Amino acid sequence: LPEFARAAWSTTFLPTLYDCLGCSGDPFVINSDMVKAIQEVVDFVYPGSNYQVHAGDKLINMRRTFFGREGIKIVADFFTKDEAYANKPKAIAKYAQWAVRGNGPALFSKPMPMGCVIDKGADGYIEPEGIFQSDFIIQLLSQYLKWCKGSCHNYGRPIGALSMAATAIERGFLMYLTGTRTDQGQFSKDMVGTVIGEYVYIAGRLSNRRWNIITTLCGENREPPALMAHSVQVNRRELYEPSSPIGSDDE
Repeated sequence: LPEFARAAWSTTFLPTLYDCLGCSGDPFVINSDMVKAIQEVVDFVYPGSNYQVHAGDKLINMRRTFFGREGIKIVADFFTKDEAYANKPKAIAKYAQWAVRGNGPALFSKPMPMGCVIDKGADGYIEPEGIFQSDFIIQLLSQYLKWCKGSCHNYGRPIGALSMAATAIERGFLMYLTGTRTDQGQFSKDMVGTVIGEYVYIAGRLSNRRWNIITTLCGENREPPALMAHSVQVNRRELYEPSSPIGSDDE
């Protein structure tokens, strides 16, 4: 590492970088875009260093495989540690198929019941609740957000991180559709980029209330403080009231 980068490397630089990429609408940004993103972080964390990031720089060392690897581990641990599924391929297959139905427990905290196979919109259909709030996604996302503690810049919502977590959990369950683990390929842009993009679209439409629930479940609070009624940002136009008609010389 460059000498100037060592002091705040783990406490500030990496958290800020993870925060930057986790909030990106394109979490697989690479090459020139990655250089640009890391240069921005360097300028935030080490102002005045005048360091110029370049392709192949040692500062570019991302944990790109984290979500894919941890998603598989979370799903595998669930099937291994729960007595209802451990060494029971048929039960595993049944749960995995339910999980990835689109209204199942991979994504939702209150999924559509396993035995309910009614089409959406039909009589008797039970709407799932708590999108992106499943225990699986929260477990994975919370791990990532812990890495972001110490970030020196507010990049906004962790849309990219949430979308990658959802994709990783979905991919983890897809590996068990037959009851035994199968290979789903690498967690790469070519393999999962389209799926991540679809989740990015959904995550970008979440309400503030839903984001608050998700980040709170992760043990985080990313909401800016609410503006008070007397805040200058709320009442800026009321800062000055002339006592005489506008245009007079009395004010």
